[in-house]
Formats: sequence, C-alpha cells, structure tokens
Amino acid sequence: MSSEFDIISQYFTFSTVGENGLGVGDDAAIFEAIPGTSNEQAPALHAPRIVAACDTLLSGVHFPADASGGDVAHRSLAVNLSDFAAMGAQPQWLLLSLCLPDNNQQWLQQFSACLSALCADFDLRLIGGDTTRGPLAVTFTVLGALPAFAGVTGYLARSGASAG
Repeated sequence: MSSEFDIISQYFTFSTVGENGLGVGDDAAIFEAIPGTSNEQAPALHAPRIVAACDTLLSGVHFPADASGGDVAHRSLAVNLSDFAAMGAQPQWLLLSLCLPDNNQQWLQQFSACLSALCADFDLRLIGGDTTRGPLAVTFTVLGALPAFAGVTGYLARSGASAG
C-alpha cells in the first residue's frame, strides 16, 4: 500500500490555500481567515490565519481494542494537539466524530471525563461533530490560529524540520 504522503501527492493536491498558507500534506493546514491578507495585516483586520488538523484513530490499529475510554480520548486528542504544537499554533475549537460499536456507558463516561479535562487544560471548546454506529473510530478536528506575532512565515512546516 502507498504511504499517506504518496496518496496525498497523487490524488489530493488539486486544491491550494494560497501563497500565505500551508495545505494538504503537512501536520495541519494554515489558511487566511480573510483571503488576501497576510498575518501582518491580520491584527488590524482581526483576521488571523486559521490552523486546522484532523486525525482519525481506529480500534485495533492505533489503540488496543480493550483500551479505556479515557486512554482513547487522551491519545486521540494528543495527536492533533502535537500537530498544533509542532507548528507553533494555538488550538481553540474541537469537532469530535465517534463511530461506536455499542452503547457502552462506562467507556463513554471515561471518554467524556478525560475529554472534558483536556478541553479545560488546553482551553478548547467542543463545538460539534457526529456519532454513528460501527467499528470503534475516533476523529478529532482541531481548529485554531497562529499567534498574531507570527509573521507570514511564522509557522513551522514539516519541510523546515531537520534531524537532531
């Protein structure tokens, strides 16, 4: 099977986010809240560059099938928050999509308690999402912004990373 990045470059590079953004293929996307403005203009326009990251984790692939709800919530949100930290961005909002095999009240209570604590710790707001029935899968989409002090190139892209 092709790697994640091979699939992206072959099938999903038809859309761009503009010259001041960063799109498909990095830890998170960065785009202008008002197209055509740079971050230097943003404070006056109240239009920071928006950052978005989305990750799906599957039971039996990314976490053990018998993992507690709290462990799943923590691991699932951590992958998105680490993308934000790597890019120097501030997470603010969260969308949650859950695919649940059954209505396990204990698991859901653990998941909810951990997620609530993490949202409080990171000042995140859960603003929506989806639930459906099927094999256990958790998708978080985290939205936020680059700090106003970050210039046009004030984010850290994968292409700028180096070993060591």
